[in-house]
Amino acid sequence: MSKIKLLFIPYTMTNGGGAEKVLALLVNNLDSEKYDIRVQEVHQYFNEISLAPHVKFEKPFINNKKNFLSKVSHRVTLFLLAHFPIVLKKIYKLDCDVVIPFNYQLPSFMLPAFKQEKKIAWFHGDIYDLNETGKEVQKKKQRTVWSDTDAIVTISNKSLHSLEVLFPEFMNKAYIVHNGIDIADVQRLAKEKCEFDFDDLPVLICAGRLDKNKNFSLAIRAISELHKRGIKCRLLILGQGELESELKKLAEFLKISDFVHFCGYKNNPYPYIAASRIFCLTSYSEGFPTVAIETMSLGIPFVTTPVSGASEELADGGKCGLVSDWKAEEYADKLQKLLTDSELYEQMSKNCLEHVKDYSVEQYVSAFEKVLSYLGVGK
Repeated sequence: MSKIKLLFIPYTMTNGGGAEKVLALLVNNLDSEKYDIRVQEVHQYFNEISLAPHVKFEKPFINNKKNFLSKVSHRVTLFLLAHFPIVLKKIYKLDCDVVIPFNYQLPSFMLPAFKQEKKIAWFHGDIYDLNETGKEVQKKKQRTVWSDTDAIVTISNKSLHSLEVLFPEFMNKAYIVHNGIDIADVQRLAKEKCEFDFDDLPVLICAGRLDKNKNFSLAIRAISELHKRGIKCRLLILGQGELESELKKLAEFLKISDFVHFCGYKNNPYPYIAASRIFCLTSYSEGFPTVAIETMSLGIPFVTTPVSGASEELADGGKCGLVSDWKAEEYADKLQKLLTDSELYEQMSKNCLEHVKDYSVEQYVSAFEKVLSYLGVGK
């Protein structure tokens, strides 16, 4: 029996984000005896990725070079994606049995080029931005390219609800496939040496890009509020980004700079998370935050804003995480509850280790293969 040819089209695999990480986890763990797997990214960035030998990583549509020819090629490619994706299919010889654009908008614009193949659309987070004023053309385009797809996969209940609000006509072919992690690998990596000197103060931790969406200023303001209440603790911030200087100035203004530590980007953040007391997720928007699942695998409870995935499935009704709004006082209330109630903390830590089993790599692969089965692939 010949292998099933799967073609994944993410916007990028080389930008180091959560969607890239979960796609790598999926393709690396699919059965190489059963599937022939290709990954065709739209836009190349600069980070290295780790893909199994059986995964074919193709030349990107758009490279990361800044010369004149590359800029011209970039514009031509975007035009072809929007209007003539069949040309890109022929140029890059995108032969497959199943095509899977791994996000909405640009990757999904390739769908009309595939007439006979099975088509699985996939998106992360919500798609409410398509309802914004000025996005009418993008919304119409999204409706068009999804109208002929066989399945639409998303990653959380909130994400699914956004599909129902914007495109209710597609709900009959919608599925949820929660992101997964390699639990054993995270726990193994967490045992490596940590460069930060932890002392007797409890440590809270954030991890991610230092940008507006991650909203790490909320964690800094909440730490300041805890200090005003006489609850001393430290905050570790792992990551880099354009707001680093602004966040440092905020810590100085609040007179807690000695307790807020900017540790930069870490290839292996898990020893830092494992040695911390609480993980802080402060974002305005998330899809299904992989870092929160990784945190749970280390038995670390979290406090999250009401974002997709974390505030519902992962928090599990307060058993693994507490949900706050975006006010520093309320966020500090949730942190204080975990810092001062040892019995609650220990129970939540145990709950995390149990609940995270629902998001193992095995469950992730199985859920994807069930979608294939529903479409009759491999039968």
